[in-house]
Amino acid sequence: MKIRHKLLIAFVITALATSILVTAGAGRLLRTAVEERYIERIEAESLLMRAWLEERTLSGGVSTGALQEFAVVAGARLAYRVTLIREDGLVLADSAQDTAGLIAMDNHAGRPEIVMAMREGNGESRRTSATTRTEYYYRALRVDGADPVRVIRVALPTSQVNRIHSRYLSLMAIMTAVVLLAICALGYLFVRRLSKPVEEVTRAAELTAGGDLTSPLPPVGDDEAGRLAGAVGDMRTGLLRKIEEIESEHRLMLSMMSGIREGLLLVGTDHRILMANRPLMEIFQVNGDPEGDLLAEVVRNPAVIRHVQATLEDGTAAEDEIIRFPATGRSFEIRTTPIRDEHGETRAALALMFDITRLETLEGVRREFVSNVSHELRTPLTSIQAFVETLLEGGLEDRENRTRFLEIIQRHASFMGELIDELSDLNKIETGAVDLDLTDLDLLEVATTVAGKLSQTCGRQEIALVMDIPASFKLRADHRRLEQILTNLVDNAMKFNKPGGTVRIEASGTEVLVADDGVGIPSDCVEKVFSRFYRVDQARSKDVRGTGLGLSIVKHLMRLHGGRVELDSELGVGTRVKLIFPDRA
Repeated sequence: MKIRHKLLIAFVITALATSILVTAGAGRLLRTAVEERYIERIEAESLLMRAWLEERTLSGGVSTGALQEFAVVAGARLAYRVTLIREDGLVLADSAQDTAGLIAMDNHAGRPEIVMAMREGNGESRRTSATTRTEYYYRALRVDGADPVRVIRVALPTSQVNRIHSRYLSLMAIMTAVVLLAICALGYLFVRRLSKPVEEVTRAAELTAGGDLTSPLPPVGDDEAGRLAGAVGDMRTGLLRKIEEIESEHRLMLSMMSGIREGLLLVGTDHRILMANRPLMEIFQVNGDPEGDLLAEVVRNPAVIRHVQATLEDGTAAEDEIIRFPATGRSFEIRTTPIRDEHGETRAALALMFDITRLETLEGVRREFVSNVSHELRTPLTSIQAFVETLLEGGLEDRENRTRFLEIIQRHASFMGELIDELSDLNKIETGAVDLDLTDLDLLEVATTVAGKLSQTCGRQEIALVMDIPASFKLRADHRRLEQILTNLVDNAMKFNKPGGTVRIEASGTEVLVADDGVGIPSDCVEKVFSRFYRVDQARSKDVRGTGLGLSIVKHLMRLHGGRVELDSELGVGTRVKLIFPDRA
């Protein structure tokens, strides 16, 4: 209920109670006044009747019939009951009775008003008449000089007084009601004017609590409502400033959370999620906002639940643990820490999931690299060690074999040096330590130079090398690195070709193709051949000299040039390697 209505109800109840009390008091006063007015009138008229009787008595007397006529006429004119009584209490005349009735009337000597009048000169009473069964106001006056009449009694019916009193009381009640309505209307206007600023302040406060900070406030004044409006305005200003600060901090926090690549999870003591960022929802494949959901319903991983629960129960940070997701192949390291309030009580647990998939991949690559390098170096080192021991144990005296032993040692040492050089070169290429000197190169000239070098070093004259390169075909590339790319590709095409096979170098648009019709590569090995030291067939590769780094170097050199390399092969049919450059010279 509004304060306006409360004040109005209190005002109306007060006015109504006051009106009732005033009306009741005024009614009693009004009845007393009416009664006194009638009594005064009765007394005056009784005196007039006594004077008339005394005058008629002095002038010759009055008969009993004349007295009855006088009583009837006087009662009719005055609207009273007039009774004339002899000294012994006998009724001589009565305006309410006829002659027969007078005879039947009781002696009135014992009536209270008659007794008082005979003794004191006048008397009065209020009672129900035994003769007419009507309640009257009785007024009796003693007559001393109007024999035979000793007492004149006037009776006024109380119903007549009540009727007058009721009429005046009704008029007063109507006037009181009209005045009360007018007072209530004025009170409503006054209460409305008084309560309107308070209601406006209340409405503004409610809208402010609901988030509407633009609702108008009443003018600030010197009264309590004005000071309240000023206080609400100051409160709103402070609230706006605080909201801006909180929103700024919230935006900063959201910005930080969106920039964090790690999964972030905040869980309350009731094991319900308070906050979760996008990376975490992606890790656990959560659709929709999980805020408010139970941890076990969203995160179906026992290790995460165990870490969070331990932190909530013990209030200590949980040790790091690696969690792997075989379905996605990703690995994460989880760390949990308690969030405490100002009293040091644990209120939540913060879990961070660091993606270590790349680190584990790199660790695997490192282990594989060390294993491959060890494997590649073990064979030549074992051979060198064996032949050196043979020479030291007397082989130097064997003129027939020592030269062969030394040539084998030289060949293995050369292979090891070549392997180390290519590893160093590949490391520089991968780390971006190689600077390209891009120039406009004639591809046919570079391919011819590569073919000449390989025909001298490989000694495989049975492999035909065919070049289908336009004479004006030019590429924008680094000369040394382009020559290195073609050398690796053509060398592989010649090594893994069949006797009498063909190696083709073609060029069109921005693409350069190196193809052969050799043994080919199985389809499941196509993507793996660009990895370091990868061999398609270890048994076959034993007979083919090479470091296993050529295609890996080609892939990274093409990336440095802004291009890419594609390989298409079919087992027993041949292999096609396509070099795609970003543009031509």
